[in-house]
Amino acid sequence: MNTRKTKLTISILLIMTILISVASCGVGGSSSRKLSSIQSFKVSSTSISGTEMWIDQISNTSVGENKTPQLSWSPVAGAEEYLIYMFDETSDMFVHWKAIDVHETSLPLGWGDSVQTSEYIGPYPPSGTHRYVIYVFALKERSFDESTLPSGAPRSMYFPGSVGKPLEFDFDKFISQIDRISTDEPTGNILAYGKIEGSFRAVS
Repeated sequence: MNTRKTKLTISILLIMTILISVASCGVGGSSSRKLSSIQSFKVSSTSISGTEMWIDQISNTSVGENKTPQLSWSPVAGAEEYLIYMFDETSDMFVHWKAIDVHETSLPLGWGDSVQTSEYIGPYPPSGTHRYVIYVFALKERSFDESTLPSGAPRSMYFPGSVGKPLEFDFDKFISQIDRISTDEPTGNILAYGKIEGSFRAVS
């Protein structure tokens, strides 16, 4: 009897271990081992209230205006450009914002509305409260040759992730693609990064 109980206990522990491993490999969050070795900087925003809630204006809802959030940060020495992403961490890292070729370090509310290199869909959680995180990456180089893109394709195609869709791979792979300079230099393009996050509640 004790032997059966022991085998059952071991089986349960093995199943739990497998489930935990699978969950940790998913794309449902933005934790990254690769970012832990990269310098970080502070990103601030007046588009977040004192309760860490994103303001209505940035949302794509009946009470919102679908405006890109206000952001500001200190310049990073040596940065050729900045890259911005906004994800819904609650919904499989759904991409809400992707802005490339950014050179300013203080972006007003709605900055991306008239910028061709910015794609944005404001938060619109179907139910409950979702957590939205914005990453700002300071890049050492533009890191690609525009001639490699299909004719007429936007530059944003070079960078991973599509606005309006979840990330199709885990976050560490996402970071690796951004950090790549060339075939000979697979790392080193991210000089530093900053992030800011807040929540938004579904509009009834």
